[in-house]
This record gives sequence, structure tokens and C-alpha cells, in this order.
Amino acid sequence: MEVGVIPHGQSRLERPALTGQPRPDTDALAPLFLEHFRDARREYLCVAGFDRWQRLIQFAEQAGQHSSVNGTIGAVRTVLGNPAVVSLVLAHNHPGTTNTPSRADRAATRIVMALAHAAGATVADHLIYGAGQWLSFSDERLL
Repeated sequence: MEVGVIPHGQSRLERPALTGQPRPDTDALAPLFLEHFRDARREYLCVAGFDRWQRLIQFAEQAGQHSSVNGTIGAVRTVLGNPAVVSLVLAHNHPGTTNTPSRADRAATRIVMALAHAAGATVADHLIYGAGQWLSFSDERLL
């Protein structure tokens, strides 16, 4: 399992409150991830963490099978380790196949949502890329 991290600025000691905060603009993020995954020959998971002003402040990428708790936990833990992160966007690819979420994708998303909730954050979206397209869990009402 590989985990790459873009370092964040100074962290607060407490996670800020979520009340009344907008969610990250996944419509703007989705095309960026599409370019990132376009030529990938293996599965990757990206976890983007946003602060209460919806600025990207933490990012982790993990290569390999991620459709299980063991496959997602490293990148999620890295991003949630920043106490200023209040929302997450998950993105992963299905190389050469459809963007339809599997049972494992749905189960892993539910577990990440529970972990985020326990840490005082939310999952704003989970984007799945395949065959040059993406699917948004939020748009499909799967969150």
C-alpha cells in the first residue's frame, strides 16, 4: 500500500464546527480527477480534505485495491489526522471498466462515513471513474 501526502499548514487543536458550512464543489473537482485517473492501469484512491471554508487543505493518494476497509483506511486516516478537515471527497477509479459502484464500494463508503462522523467531519461525495466517465454518490443519492 502506497500513501502519498500533500502536507497541510498548521493544524488547530480542535476540529471546527460544521454548522451552516457549504460542501465542496464536486462538479468542479470531478473533471480534475478524471484527468488524474485517465491513463491509470491500476486502481487508485484519492481522499481530499477541506476546511470549513471549503479550501483543499489535505490530500492523500493510495494505490492498490481500496474497496475494503483495509484498502481505504491509510489515506482516510491521513486526511482525518488534520483537525481542520471538516469534509472529505473520496475519488477512485475502476481501470478500464464501468463507473458503477460495487457492493464493496458502497460498504467501504459507509464505513468511511462512520469514521468521518466519529472524527467530526462529513463525506461530501464519493466519485467513481471508469470508461472515461464518473459517477457521483451525492448526485445518485447514495450517501
